[in-house]
Amino acid sequence: WKEAIKKRIPMYIYNNNYSRRPKFDLANDNYKMNETANLFLIPKETYGTEPKLLRLKIQLYPETIEQMLIFRYWLERLSHCFIENIKIEQGLINPEMIDLFFDGSQTFKLHAKYFHLYRIFYYPEEYQFMYDYVAIYGSKGIYYDDDSDWKMRGAKIKEEERYYRQIEEREHVFCKVVEYEFFGIDNPALHVMMYILFPIGSKKVMNVESKRIF
Repeated sequence: WKEAIKKRIPMYIYNNNYSRRPKFDLANDNYKMNETANLFLIPKETYGTEPKLLRLKIQLYPETIEQMLIFRYWLERLSHCFIENIKIEQGLINPEMIDLFFDGSQTFKLHAKYFHLYRIFYYPEEYQFMYDYVAIYGSKGIYYDDDSDWKMRGAKIKEEERYYRQIEEREHVFCKVVEYEFFGIDNPALHVMMYILFPIGSKKVMNVESKRIF
């Protein structure tokens, strides 16, 4: 953990060049030294009362072991909850830090009915986070929106170690291939297969490819 502090490994990954809500990001554009983010948790309405907004404030670069212990504590607490929707829109918890906090354990999962991925820039960590750390229970419970015509929902259908030829490559490579199948929300005729590729024995995403099925 001390090495993570020394190397300034970020707690979360964030791109302030884009937001679906530009006004929300105005402060980040004007104040480049703003190195905190908020993880918002919105409970459902209970007995006619409005839900209280819960906020977990996260430091971009941890400065003390205590900060890391507090963040790990709340992540573990969240892993024992069932979450209706997880939305990855403006940033995400760094999978490298989750791996560090839980010693690479495959048992840590966030449990959700639906997972929403709003993708504009390609971040392999988004897909690593979804694959490794989120258990999705809803039917076709992954919502995917790349701010174009591809607004889809789908699910993981299988994973296996096999040879795969990437779109712009001539040679096949042996890797772990995780397959997802998506269908259009506004356009029912849209049918897309997504392939997340991992080197054998590694958690790091090697590539992500999407292929439209006609």
